[in-house]
Amino acid sequence: SGSSLYLGSPGDNSFTGSGNITCNFDGGMWSDGTLRFNSSGDLSLLPYSGIFRGTVWVKSGNIGSNLDDVVIGAVGNTSIINLNDNFSVLGDVSIYGGEVNLNGSINKTNGADSVLTITSTGELNLNAAGSINSSSATSKMDVNLYGNCINLRGDIQKTNGGDSTVTASAIGTLWAESGASIVNSSPIGKLNVNLVGKSGGAVGTIGWGIYMDGTQITTNGGNITLGGGGVNGYGEAGYAYGWERYGIELKNST
Repeated sequence: SGSSLYLGSPGDNSFTGSGNITCNFDGGMWSDGTLRFNSSGDLSLLPYSGIFRGTVWVKSGNIGSNLDDVVIGAVGNTSIINLNDNFSVLGDVSIYGGEVNLNGSINKTNGADSVLTITSTGELNLNAAGSINSSSATSKMDVNLYGNCINLRGDIQKTNGGDSTVTASAIGTLWAESGASIVNSSPIGKLNVNLVGKSGGAVGTIGWGIYMDGTQITTNGGNITLGGGGVNGYGEAGYAYGWERYGIELKNST
């Protein structure tokens, strides 16, 4: 259709491909929707030589919404991943980068129980335009966010499904800024929330383990665990506060 390239299924969804799609490349930028991966199988976007040589942009319309498992990057990848697409999945999601910026939405809609894991060796940014949502009525999705520094500015939502857990663990500081929310509005199932920031301070300076400002956390009966401080990102003792908060809202019931 025009200049677009569809892998797995045509753009009009007149039929649905069912095979797995693996794409090995060195990195680059794709225009919105010109390259579309659409199948009911798995999608793997992998660095050809283990590490992408440039920034990877996943833009609007690149990823279809019928996929099972989605993998972007590989363990050890240090390149930037910019995820600006909105897509739905049935299975697991794994994203690996030296910096990961989530500006789109990832939605768990159906399928078996699954796990979404984003790992960054640098910053992990869930930006204001980004969101993670589990809306499946018959399964759950656990969310694991790992980074040197984690900035939460968007939403993590559980709107349906069984008991699940959100974990965000930073080697440095975990920032949960104004507008960020981790909310369970599901009529069933609890949401457990674990936030960890080991420290943001260099040796001899003051740093925050967890800094929360205008953040909302609602679990519907689940546990909220906040931990941090003691060791900075360089692995040496600094003057680290465990956590600081301003105008936050914590609820373990709706």
